Amino acid sequence: MELPDVPLFRGLTADEAEAAVTALRMRRRAFAKGEILLEAGQRAPALGVVLAGRVHMEHLDVWGSKTLLGQAGPGDLFAETYACLPDEPLRVSVVAAENGEALFLETGQLLQCGCEPWRWKLTQNLLRIAARKNLGLAQRSLYTAPKTIRGRITAYFSVLARQNGSLRFTL
Repeated sequence: MELPDVPLFRGLTADEAEAAVTALRMRRRAFAKGEILLEAGQRAPALGVVLAGRVHMEHLDVWGSKTLLGQAGPGDLFAETYACLPDEPLRVSVVAAENGEALFLETGQLLQCGCEPWRWKLTQNLLRIAARKNLGLAQRSLYTAPKTIRGRITAYFSVLARQNGSLRFTL
């Protein structure tokens, strides 16, 4: 996967992408299935972009129970929230679900003041991606907020009915 194919780099010219690569000290890293790319409790000074393969965001509680909270595939970002809040320790681990490759970008330089076109475009793209993820999380919380299974199913059906503009819809 080339940088123009990655949503974070959408709209950047070749020269702008090259300037961003240098300024953000981007580095590629191959990973093997099962490898921990980022571990809960660590700090994440860089955000990750999956170039190939797939990674899982997992939470391991003190009793050893693992919960899969999300996944990222080619073009998707991971750890961007933590990279923008460098003093915040990770609450999840990022684990390779299959062999692949990731790109890591140091966000400190991106978040500094500057008027370079690449910086504006990357910041706008990052904000759009984060906003889209936030909407997805908000929608998931609508389904999980009710305390009963019946309430959760009803909430899901309610969203489907609104999307279809009718109380009749096909699953």
